[in-house]
Amino acid sequence: MNLSERLAEYSASISYGDLDERVVLEAKKRLIDSVGCAIGAFRERPVAAVRRLASERYRAGDSTVLGTRVKVTPDMAALANGLMVRYFDYNDTYLSKEPAHPSDNIAPCLAVAEMGHKRGRDLILAVVLAYEVQCRLCDAASLRARGWDHVCYGLVSSALGAGRLMGLSREELSQAVNISLSSHLAMRQVRAGELSDWKGFSFANAARNAVVSALLAKAGITGPSPVFEGEMGFFKQVSGLFDLVVDDFGRRGREFKLVETFLKFYPAEYHAQTAVAAALQASASVTETLRGSAALRLEEPPPAVVMDRLREGLSATGAGGTMSPDASLRLAEAIRVLALRHGAAAVQHCIRLVDSLRELLDTATGT
Repeated sequence: MNLSERLAEYSASISYGDLDERVVLEAKKRLIDSVGCAIGAFRERPVAAVRRLASERYRAGDSTVLGTRVKVTPDMAALANGLMVRYFDYNDTYLSKEPAHPSDNIAPCLAVAEMGHKRGRDLILAVVLAYEVQCRLCDAASLRARGWDHVCYGLVSSALGAGRLMGLSREELSQAVNISLSSHLAMRQVRAGELSDWKGFSFANAARNAVVSALLAKAGITGPSPVFEGEMGFFKQVSGLFDLVVDDFGRRGREFKLVETFLKFYPAEYHAQTAVAAALQASASVTETLRGSAALRLEEPPPAVVMDRLREGLSATGAGGTMSPDASLRLAEAIRVLALRHGAAAVQHCIRLVDSLRELLDTATGT
């Protein structure tokens, strides 16, 4: 069997009974976390724009747009809800050869589960399955190193998660992967250079395409095969050759990858979580020191690069004063440098901005 067929066989064979208490609990945590991320992004401009589009043009469906009573087609719900979950870079993460945010798979699974009136355990199984497939692919090969976006792996995982909820056969699941992966590849440029709105859309759009691919496979449409190993396939054109031992995937008695993913405390890259926490603590400490040191005199100004980043962070706010994840990280770095490398005297240079800094950080972190 080719890889698409092996992935389909695995996806069709696992059952809710294969899931232990730990993975079920962790799946529920990630569902709740994703809803929280969606609530936080609900009023952001791109989210509102897609919600309007869904409401105006895609109302013939059974899948709810989160935060509304509007029901749309499952693919459009996957796009709108997936954007909300991903927008602030606050959802979970997985670190491997190719990093990922596997809870991006939750929106398409939720949309298809509602469309099919599935039980909660069906949704949980599909989510665990999608996590397993995406994380195993991330372990196998880096995509960013070759100029492709990590969401290309989501084309496979979301198609299989959605397809499982649709009750697709092994053959249909394989065809869903063939259609999804061959037709909707995303370039890494989405995360390079000047960042656009599409950074938050990239996986949501992959999920939308994956849902459509599963629906097409259910209708009997076939896709190019073998999509991984073919002469113009994924291995040769995108990832390079890798070996994926599907027999090692999670099931009864073997741990699932979902439990190896991480939740975030702050809306920033996972590697920056401790830096943001340290910056918040340092900011509070320095503020108290300065308020109690009225006679303190500036001995030397902070480096220009620090002040530039500080001003950049203060000005890089969106509607309603909400900082983007990248702006919050730049601001955290500026505070850290000011407070820890140059001391209180340097921070006095921007003392009038401290209260604004604290307010912006509170907004960015939801505290």
